[in-house]
Amino acid sequence: MFISWLKKGLLTGLMSVCLTAMIGLLLVGIACAEPIEIVIQGNPNQMRALQPLIDEYNAQQNRIHVSLINTEISNEQMVVNYVAGLLPDIIESGPRFNHVLARAGILTDLTPYIQRAGGSTFMAQFIPATLLESQHNGRYYALPTIFSIEGMYYNPEVLGQSGLSAPSAGWTWDDLKKMAQKARRYNPDGSKQIYPIISEGWFQADFPMLGQAGGEFVTQDYKVVINSQPVRDTFGFITQMIDEDLWEHIGNGVSSIHGPNERVPNEAWFTRTAFTFSATYRQERFTQNNAPFVTAPPIRYKTDTSPSTRFTDRGWAICNVSQERKDAAWEVVSYLLQPKQLAQWVASMGMIPATRGAIIDPVFRNYLNTNKNMQTWVNEYSSLPPARAFPFEMEEDMYLADGAVVADLHRQMLKRTISVEAFITEAKRALENLINDPDRPWRHN
Repeated sequence: MFISWLKKGLLTGLMSVCLTAMIGLLLVGIACAEPIEIVIQGNPNQMRALQPLIDEYNAQQNRIHVSLINTEISNEQMVVNYVAGLLPDIIESGPRFNHVLARAGILTDLTPYIQRAGGSTFMAQFIPATLLESQHNGRYYALPTIFSIEGMYYNPEVLGQSGLSAPSAGWTWDDLKKMAQKARRYNPDGSKQIYPIISEGWFQADFPMLGQAGGEFVTQDYKVVINSQPVRDTFGFITQMIDEDLWEHIGNGVSSIHGPNERVPNEAWFTRTAFTFSATYRQERFTQNNAPFVTAPPIRYKTDTSPSTRFTDRGWAICNVSQERKDAAWEVVSYLLQPKQLAQWVASMGMIPATRGAIIDPVFRNYLNTNKNMQTWVNEYSSLPPARAFPFEMEEDMYLADGAVVADLHRQMLKRTISVEAFITEAKRALENLINDPDRPWRHN
């Protein structure tokens, strides 16, 4: 019996030693396993602001290692990288990228991940205005992070010098014109001492105003409606303001109404301008340059119409890489979308987060408490109806691609080398050609 007991004990001990050894080898294997390398590429400034969060993520776990590429993506380069098998895993995407890259098969359909994360409950965290441009054919290919709003700032110091008070809630285009006329001043040599209105580009002013007047270029079901009274009213007002030396578009700093090489210096824009059409993403730039701009209440076409504005966003998209890397990338995206992390990142850049949880997070609330302008953007603009001049899928072909005909016509109108009627006539023809072009896949989805 003793020998039997001894054999049993030896067997049990041997099994225990073997099991311990196997566990040890397994743990060593796990410890020695290389982490999954995940690369995020995006806007340089925004990636630099993201770096502390990535360092924190890498330090708290060793299964996934994230690195950043501080280079803005382009659709052309992403296609090249796709063909070469060199795609990053996550990109900071946006409306001008989402649909082009989704159609090309470069972006991963996030809908299955969303469904596993809770479906509609998961998506309820996002501000609704940010979601439309993240979809393609009803599927999600990006998740919003930064919520941008187009609107207007005023300079209280400049207005005060002309005896003007701040614009009040419910103000209209006519109110803007009267205030701009009173604020404008010239030097003895005829140069501009006080600029009445500056817009850095048509996105900040023309399209929000077009929506406020109830106008569109193309409906969401691809009907060309640019030949309409709201379009005439909008561009008639803008071009009249340009002709009266009350308004300047300064795309890339070049004035729309002066010579092709004449620029409005930043100093004049920041401190000697009464009103500027701009957006939330320029707030930090104004702050850094001590521009005393204050966010104006939403403007409207007439007293009996409603305000609206143009929303844009940036978000995380996962590229069509291996399944293992896609799964790891989703874990990273989920981490970065957590309220605290998103609030910390976006507040550090002076922007607005695209989720409700991040907006109410103490980090962002503390930022709001110290920034009255952002309080106005969040409280008065974020729930406005969105203004869209055309389906978002068309933006690349109309305004961003090289040789975009509508963009060129738009520029000519603002420079006053063609009339509003000529713009409408020629743009209508160009839009109809675009929509009927069989090589435009967005039209046939």
